[in-house]
Amino acid sequence: MSKYTKYQKPRKMKEKRIHPIWRGIGCILALFLPVMSYFLSIELINFGLANEWPIPREILGYVHIPRQVWIVNLPSSLINPINRFPNLVAVILFTFVILILLTGLISWIYSLLYRFIGPPQLSPIDAAPIKTKNVRKSR
Repeated sequence: MSKYTKYQKPRKMKEKRIHPIWRGIGCILALFLPVMSYFLSIELINFGLANEWPIPREILGYVHIPRQVWIVNLPSSLINPINRFPNLVAVILFTFVILILLTGLISWIYSLLYRFIGPPQLSPIDAAPIKTKNVRKSR
């Protein structure tokens, strides 16, 4: 042991592990939110068309597949459901918009809950913030 160092026992640091319930909630949200936004977008488009919302005509209707795609030997079982789906482009756009809005809403609610229920900002070994008076100096 040298003159200027102190011997300390090595501390056993606990690894911070995520509680398993959060993995389950995240998995449910990762599966539930896209499915919910898909069905919500279908209902929203149908409601909007019934109430004459200004939805652009370019994204409504059936998707037109060019003839060049039919030349390639793709199975028609992949292409035919796309041709038969009404308002496919509108459903995809509305799904992504609703998914982004729902994800933002859930993260905002989570941040509020974490703010009020979460751990304190300072741990027990942190020093308190320095309280200083702001004195305006004039020259």
